[in-house]
Amino acid sequence: MNNQILDILKQLCDLENSKLIMEGSKLRYEIFQLSDLTNNLILSSYLLTKFYNENFCGNIDFMHIPTYSQVLEDIEKYPIIIAREEGSKVFLGASILKYFDSSQVFDPYYPFENTKYYSVTGILTNEKNKKKGYYGVGKKIYEIALHSVLQYKRIDPDIQVMCVIDCRNKNSINALNCAAKKINSIYGEDIAFNEIVGYYTVEDNGQLVEAPTFVIRINLGRLDVKQEDIKISYEKSNKNNSQMYLDILNIIHQAFQKKDQYVYIENFDPDSGIVKYYPLVDGYLLDNTIINTNGTELGNCRIPINHKLLHMNVKKELIKLYGQCLIDNNYSKQLSLIKKSKYITM
Repeated sequence: MNNQILDILKQLCDLENSKLIMEGSKLRYEIFQLSDLTNNLILSSYLLTKFYNENFCGNIDFMHIPTYSQVLEDIEKYPIIIAREEGSKVFLGASILKYFDSSQVFDPYYPFENTKYYSVTGILTNEKNKKKGYYGVGKKIYEIALHSVLQYKRIDPDIQVMCVIDCRNKNSINALNCAAKKINSIYGEDIAFNEIVGYYTVEDNGQLVEAPTFVIRINLGRLDVKQEDIKISYEKSNKNNSQMYLDILNIIHQAFQKKDQYVYIENFDPDSGIVKYYPLVDGYLLDNTIINTNGTELGNCRIPINHKLLHMNVKKELIKLYGQCLIDNNYSKQLSLIKKSKYITM
């Protein structure tokens, strides 16, 4: 994990927290790895897993919900920006700033050589935030993530920052646009703008398994992309999901590509299937892309795992990671805390 980006993220969180303290707010933004949560990593990792499980009930295509093992791996590898009340164990928001280097690991979803980038992933907020009077937590986390990479580019000018968003997920698209505008207001100029540089599909047995996903590069510098408005209107039908995804793909082709020139780069992801990445010769401003989803995002809602089953799954993962003997002898206290953590609520 890059200590320089961690330091920048901490400085930005501290700056935001100083404003919140002056306002009398209990809300705090932190980096998980630099917080007191690391004092009991097993319990804290479980609570983060629980946060993702309980707070995303939207379209299952919009977000990958991490398992406990994946959360532990992310904590080891990548900075995790979190929001919570001071001294609380309840997460109000979280996002993982993942780092990719194509010279080390090939990414079928952005298949270009000699590319280094941070990707803002897994951004989620607590569904009860508004009842506590906390608004814009997700937008602020986006802002902190983008701002950190903007500052880090002074150290490594070749670094990029990316974001992938389901083409129907207007909430995430709007939040990303708001974050870029906030960065611009801080610097007093248009220094950050979101550019759609391509989109990808995932196939299994010749069928699309999810809607097309926009690949967005958050450019930090001179504006040099198409600025005209692009209007896209998807069509809701009674067809099966795979056919609806294909219809949406064709509509996106017509909006962004020249006729009959749908060039794509095909690769294989063993966990998902065939990935086809469609690069755009000319990038398009996300802020100028007007999307009418027409209800295509509705349905396919995720149902959270109940607490008892989640606890059992975590115990199995811990045994797999550390062995039954270690769990029995060293982790009984932590597992007891995990079991009791169902009482940790807003």
